[in-house]
Amino acid sequence: MQGIQDTETLYPIHEPCVAGKKPRIGKASNKASKATQRFLCPFNLYILSTALVFIYVALERTLTLIEWSNKENYTNQTCRHLKPINPNPNLSSLSPERKERFEAVKLAVGHAWKGYTKVASLDSFWKQGGGFIPHDDLSPVSEIGNSWLHYAATLHDSIDTLYLANMTEEYDEAVLWLTNYDIQTTSPQATKTFEYSLRILGGLLGAYSLSGDTRLFAAARNAADSILEGPFEASPSTLPRPFNVLAPSISSFNNCNRLWDWKAAIQRFYKTAYSISRNRLTKEHQTNSLAGFGSFGMEFSFISTITGDRKYRKASDRIFYHVQDYENNGIVPYSWNVLTGLPNTHVGSLGSGSDSFYEYLIKIPVLNRCHYDAGMEMYTDSCKDSDKDHLRLYEKLVKESLTPFHVKKQSVHVNLLNGKTDQVFPVDNGNTFDHLLCFLPAMLSLGASTKYPTGSKNIEHDRDQRLARELLDGCAAIYNGSKTNLSPDTGSFRSANFVTHDPSYYLRPEYVESLFVIYRITKDEKLQEMAWNVFQSLEKFCKIPSGGYAGLKDVNDPTKGHIDDMPSYFLAETLKYLLLIFGPDDYVLLEDFVFTTEAHPLRKPRTQVQADDDDDIPLCVLQCRPPTPVPWTILCFGTTIVLLFAGIFVVLWKIARTTIIAFVYDKTKTS
Repeated sequence: MQGIQDTETLYPIHEPCVAGKKPRIGKASNKASKATQRFLCPFNLYILSTALVFIYVALERTLTLIEWSNKENYTNQTCRHLKPINPNPNLSSLSPERKERFEAVKLAVGHAWKGYTKVASLDSFWKQGGGFIPHDDLSPVSEIGNSWLHYAATLHDSIDTLYLANMTEEYDEAVLWLTNYDIQTTSPQATKTFEYSLRILGGLLGAYSLSGDTRLFAAARNAADSILEGPFEASPSTLPRPFNVLAPSISSFNNCNRLWDWKAAIQRFYKTAYSISRNRLTKEHQTNSLAGFGSFGMEFSFISTITGDRKYRKASDRIFYHVQDYENNGIVPYSWNVLTGLPNTHVGSLGSGSDSFYEYLIKIPVLNRCHYDAGMEMYTDSCKDSDKDHLRLYEKLVKESLTPFHVKKQSVHVNLLNGKTDQVFPVDNGNTFDHLLCFLPAMLSLGASTKYPTGSKNIEHDRDQRLARELLDGCAAIYNGSKTNLSPDTGSFRSANFVTHDPSYYLRPEYVESLFVIYRITKDEKLQEMAWNVFQSLEKFCKIPSGGYAGLKDVNDPTKGHIDDMPSYFLAETLKYLLLIFGPDDYVLLEDFVFTTEAHPLRKPRTQVQADDDDDIPLCVLQCRPPTPVPWTILCFGTTIVLLFAGIFVVLWKIARTTIIAFVYDKTKTS
């Protein structure tokens, strides 16, 4: 230890090392010791490490941008692109009144988007409060942002609506944000898997289906992979977790020549730490709803069709076949334990927590062009076994459970429902009306349309189609029965009266969705008038002058004020369906597209009749996902790790420096 003490006397370890100032060297030191001490000088080490970091960041960023912007960087060099939908449709076939209504809804889309972008901070990192991911929703009354999903829900949910409204500048700005950085998989908060799939994944796929922009599909595929590698893998059963921290997919790098992405690595490390802590320290996230884990089929099936990779479709099919074993008369329990894979109850529902599962029973086969051939005797050749099984469960639901338990035939007081004394209403548990159930007319009408050729008048006499129209009239009666011509959220029937439970209106889309679908199938222009009544009420009672729209606390007393929230589904669904019902009838044809439960249009594969010579050529798919951003929370987490390792390095450096100098000193002294 004497050598070390002498060394510390000659060369104080804590002596500051200033640029241009040589460390103090004893007479016995040689050139090697001088070089060693200069290298070990903290200032020199700092300069060296800073230079290396700068070089790495510059190389990583340059290579990433080149790789991401290279239009020829596809998994298959011989490929074709989806033909984009023209966002500026020909309006010459429309009447002046219909044109005016179409333009009015476009202005409403612009007003809602204006309100959102005022608080979403698409133009500035710092306006977001030091964060990176824009707010999920707009609180239009207070003019602030609201984040609950932590993934810019309205931004993702609205891009296909912006495209259809031909808002080119706004659409390009949104797509730039969504594709320049991987903001789909880098939030540190646990996110709700179901909502993430419908809004984030669905929004990207819908915009890709319309525009053919392969960057959007690359971002969507990375989002889907992060779901499979997150809540699916984190669950010990077939059923995915309802919440999970997501991270950039490892499989996204399989075909990439990018330098190591330390930001993505930090996020994946954080996700792993979260999963371990959740499983060992808490009992959260053990229960999931039927809709929560059973609504991946459309999005996953679409990705499998585009890529040819069956892992996505297989993941959703495994869930379907698992819960199918527990169905009774077409109804599946609505609450499940994801750790055991068993239902928590044998009670089923068609409303909240279940609705989109049943909706997808018919939409998945329709998306894959699977339906009955003429005469209802056989399935079309495009049907796979899974599609057939989805159709069978759908038919069982309609035949055995819908009418007995979810259709209410009620004579209601004439003053309440504007003159109609006999109505048919969608209900749960035999008597409870829920606005969410107004999706049933659209579901039934879509199912009925698969039995007949496009444009056939025979559909009007179909039993399911007649029931769809009766249920739609029931929903219309609830709307017309309020003082604002907007529907309360829930209610029930007592004697000859409709009793409101929740008088609020949450800007919900289910009624206008059914108006749109049934209009497109039947071409009944009365439905356009019904849709226009809804739009006028939105403009009169829900429009906020500063930007955006807000729901009502009481549809029978608008003076009670607004609900300070514009959910992302208002732009994604409500305004989109209103836009399309007044647009040209061939604008996003139901023969070519199927709308997800969040109203994102997914393109069907082309039929043999429609096929071009190049349809055997695979679609272009980019190899890599967008580069990973650095949200401030992840930056803080990463910085903590870096500082921890830096502290260890400093301690080891001091020990090594002392040892090396002592060794050099002893050598020079003995020589």
